[in-house]
Amino acid sequence: MEQAMIHSKKVVLVALAAGLFGCEATDGFEREPGIRVQQHKQFTCVTDAVQQLTDIKAVEGTANDSLAVAPTKEACRFDLVYRTPGRSAKISGDKPGGYLMAVGGQAGNGQRIVCASNIDHKRASKLNGNRAEHQIRGVSIECASYDGSRWSPMRKIVDGGSKWAGWVLSVRPSSTGSRYLMRYTRDFSFQFMNVGDVGRPETDGIYDVFLEIGPNGPEVVREQRYSNLTSPPETIGSQPWEPTIDDINRHPGLAPDNGRCPAPGGCPVIK
Repeated sequence: MEQAMIHSKKVVLVALAAGLFGCEATDGFEREPGIRVQQHKQFTCVTDAVQQLTDIKAVEGTANDSLAVAPTKEACRFDLVYRTPGRSAKISGDKPGGYLMAVGGQAGNGQRIVCASNIDHKRASKLNGNRAEHQIRGVSIECASYDGSRWSPMRKIVDGGSKWAGWVLSVRPSSTGSRYLMRYTRDFSFQFMNVGDVGRPETDGIYDVFLEIGPNGPEVVREQRYSNLTSPPETIGSQPWEPTIDDINRHPGLAPDNGRCPAPGGCPVIK
């Protein structure tokens, strides 16, 4: 029953995201349990699906903050906007992106972090009315942080290149704001509506990325696999996250008196 509920929540989430992004998955995604998942790096872009600033996700730990996308001149590419009552701040920089899923969190000290999946795509067919087929070139996860006065640039935290997509699930700050846990799905199929695991490579699943905020924004401390399933029976909640003793023993870079992983090797990341 619990597993079924998780699948149901994921379907609702991706259905909402699909509607706001203005895309329709084309073939290749699993419609019924047991069907093998296949890679399909294409979607139908609906060019006018987002015509105004549109909220896509509430920010955890805040009363009224939200993440939104704003339309641009480029089809299915948007500006990512952080909204507070009476104010909006574009955090995606000068170049719009295929921001489909975005999450944000606020720490106890007021510091904020935002992570979003950015679909890099190009048109692959002639425009038919307000629709055209688009080819997916890659799906990376970018993150930015707010220190109370300004937003850092969006930094690429996860990048599977042309081999797999990264779909952000959640980001959870510590109570002090010095450390963060970002969770994402590694998906070889490139279809965010896939909810099954039959036929996936062993490297697919749920991954955790431990982050710290550096002078130029979020920095990767360490990455580890959380589950070999793409819909695990447990998800992280909205409560502040603190590394456990086991976390610190496995990942010394999380220890407050140890700082980031030492040079020159740094922290190994699962590929």
